[in-house]
Amino acid sequence: MLYEWGNYVSSIYAKKEATSFSDLWALCNIEETRLKAKNNVESNEKSQAFATMSGKKGRFGKFE
Repeated sequence: MLYEWGNYVSSIYAKKEATSFSDLWALCNIEETRLKAKNNVESNEKSQAFATMSGKKGRFGKFE
């Protein structure tokens, strides 16, 4: 999950104006919440895909 922060950190460094610590802390908390939500959605999609695929077995118990 660390690689997902790379672009975010780069964008902070690219700003021309300095950001106060409290603003930076708030932005990091928002970004962390966004990343967690994204990971939860991806995890749920994978679980649903697995459940769908496990129900579709062929004659010999393998996926067709």
